Amino acid sequence: MFIEVERNIIEDAVKNSTESQLNRSAEVLFQLALAVQRGAHVVLVSSIFDKTYKLLFEQLSKIIGKVYVDLFRGLAERRTFWGAISQHINIKVVITLDKKRKSSETEIIINPNVLSDFHFEQETVVLTENLSDAEFFKHLVLYYKKQHQLKGAKTEYYASNGGGATLHQVLTYEMNLLHHFCIAITDSDKCYPSAKHKEYGTTYKDAFKAHKKYNQYRTCTLYVMKNVSEIENLIPNSILGKHLLCNEKHIYWESKELSFYDIKFGLKAKSLYEQAIYSYWVAIFPEINFADVQKLRSKIKRKDDYCIVVEKNGINDVVPLYWGKDILSTAVKKEKVALENVTIKELTSAQQIEWNAIGENLFTWTCGLKSKI
Repeated sequence: MFIEVERNIIEDAVKNSTESQLNRSAEVLFQLALAVQRGAHVVLVSSIFDKTYKLLFEQLSKIIGKVYVDLFRGLAERRTFWGAISQHINIKVVITLDKKRKSSETEIIINPNVLSDFHFEQETVVLTENLSDAEFFKHLVLYYKKQHQLKGAKTEYYASNGGGATLHQVLTYEMNLLHHFCIAITDSDKCYPSAKHKEYGTTYKDAFKAHKKYNQYRTCTLYVMKNVSEIENLIPNSILGKHLLCNEKHIYWESKELSFYDIKFGLKAKSLYEQAIYSYWVAIFPEINFADVQKLRSKIKRKDDYCIVVEKNGINDVVPLYWGKDILSTAVKKEKVALENVTIKELTSAQQIEWNAIGENLFTWTCGLKSKI
């Protein structure tokens, strides 16, 4: 995270701490210095080069240690690097004792006396449905850094496995624990581009409700992939082409819009009951005969009954084009070099949007910079 520390924190640390007894402000400064040492966050301390406050920082050095104050100075001297970082994040943290300051769209205001157990020295938690997701997202952050020439910046995070059905529970735990910054990223599970919020998958909808209810201090954020169905839809075609498991109809899939296609298991008749979804996929695959599906759709009035009949009649596999349930982990393990060198030309328009947006959000919440010291 990009963190600014206001002068009232330093003043309070000096006024109300001793070398043997740190108050909360001094404790936070010590934690932040450890973060700078590891490059876990970008931390700018107000007035650190202002000669007017030279004595103040000399006193702070006696309380938390000169080496830790020097870490703040060393980072502040890397103006070119943190200045570039500040231009490519969408929110920052301000640590202050000013009770009048309120959070906004671009600032998260934290009073350390309110969040008395927050561990500022620890990296951000990245919460995903599977650990392979978090590994894959490292490449999106790298892509974002390359696009914006952010070579000096680090990205540090702790990957947490939220699962699908339980992700909202882990997110709720993090929001109530108030120990870390956290960003959760979920699939939308949309079946077609214009799907409404109520048509998104359960994983996201449950996480959305939890986030809205418990994130009062804004230490956690939630991102959903609106331009694709699942994370597998973010894998470039250049990589998918090497790992195709089934293409019985010899479909020219490379030229098709597959942002909402089930990459793992293929298009299933069960998902085609609603007219909007059915019409969308019929247009995408004109070479496929949907006649059997359409007959059942016109005869059966309830979706549950329709799904039972589809399964019983053995017509669920409408488009036999798929890559298997392990395609993401396969890409992460076997295509590391390719993923590290993905260019904008290899991405579809939807992938470009998501690679950039996820990269930006992850960079914002996990950026770090080491001190020169």
